Amino acid sequence: MRHKSLRLYALLAQFIPNSYFAKLLIAVVLGMSIPLLAMNIFLWMVANTTFELKLGALLVSSIATLVGALLGGWLLYGLLMPLKFTHDALQNYLAEHTAPFLPTEYADSAGQIMADVQYIVTLLDRYSMGLQNAGQTDHLTSALSRGVSETRLRQEMEYAASHLQPFALALLDLDHFKQINDHYGLAVGDQCLRHIGNIIRQNIRKNDWLGRWGGDEFILVLHDVDPQRLEQALARLNEALLANPNPDLPTDMHLMIALSVGATILRPGDTPEALLAKADAALYRSKMEGRGQITVLDERINTPSKAPPLAKRQSESQP
Repeated sequence: MRHKSLRLYALLAQFIPNSYFAKLLIAVVLGMSIPLLAMNIFLWMVANTTFELKLGALLVSSIATLVGALLGGWLLYGLLMPLKFTHDALQNYLAEHTAPFLPTEYADSAGQIMADVQYIVTLLDRYSMGLQNAGQTDHLTSALSRGVSETRLRQEMEYAASHLQPFALALLDLDHFKQINDHYGLAVGDQCLRHIGNIIRQNIRKNDWLGRWGGDEFILVLHDVDPQRLEQALARLNEALLANPNPDLPTDMHLMIALSVGATILRPGDTPEALLAKADAALYRSKMEGRGQITVLDERINTPSKAPPLAKRQSESQP
């Protein structure tokens, strides 16, 4: 239902639907024309003056009215700029999601409209970005979500196929995670997952990315990695976990956290399903072999290649 105070605006909108400035200009012209019409009627019908004087007065008043209308229109145009800027800012935000930069220092009604729109759209933009980030990342580990990871993997494969730039794919699984949950509780399990996500993201490069694939399983894509050094790169993640115990856990909880890893290299003709199947097969081999194992399944060498078990690497590193 239309508000009663909008009746006049609605009436003018029927005749001039697209221009608010034209509506205001009509109001100015009408406001100036009524006094002019009254004066002309007085001169021609009442005033006892000569024809030449009446004609001169009519000419002067007409020119003055025209000049006044032009000046009034120019002033109206300038005063309408806050509304135009606000309208354009909202249109740009809706069409291109471009944040507005409206002035906020003016105290009148037009200035308050600009300031209020700037404030509201800024809050809306922050809220929208928060929702987007919430949908793109896992709230616990800050890794990419499962859906985003699947989309990103397909995009990576399309790019790799067109630019001949293969990459390594690894599936990482936290060893004995069920035992951690059962013995210490779900809160400690969540702390372990959060810690693992932080450690992995701190120890990969900017062009690599990490996603949470399942409950305690992650997907990791590594670019520009020599297949012969892939095992070493993945082994450093377990070493980083050993060197950086979870600071959020109580000091009496000496949890030995380690990852089983299955990895593979993208090869021509691989589909996302085939690539994941190779990494999953490698991960299964690692889980069967023991804690902290790393298996790389590369079709080029045709046999699984294994890194030393975590305990063996620890003993070898000790003097």
